Amino acid sequence: MRATHTEQRMSLKTVHLLLISFFVLTLVFFGCWGVLQYQNTTASQFLFSSAISFVLAIFFGIYGMKFLQKIRSLNL
Repeated sequence: MRATHTEQRMSLKTVHLLLISFFVLTLVFFGCWGVLQYQNTTASQFLFSSAISFVLAIFFGIYGMKFLQKIRSLNL
């Protein structure tokens, strides 16, 4: 089905930013869950996975901000 002039499609940059945001939120929630599990069980794998999740959330958050700056500078 072809889009008409009245239909609006979501752009690739919007989808990309939404997926990055979803991924960051998922990593933060997984990291918090791991910390709670570590407090309950004191199993070190939960603490390790939480640390990895938080580091990745920070990395992808920075990536998302840099991507947003780049598309704004290119007027996309």
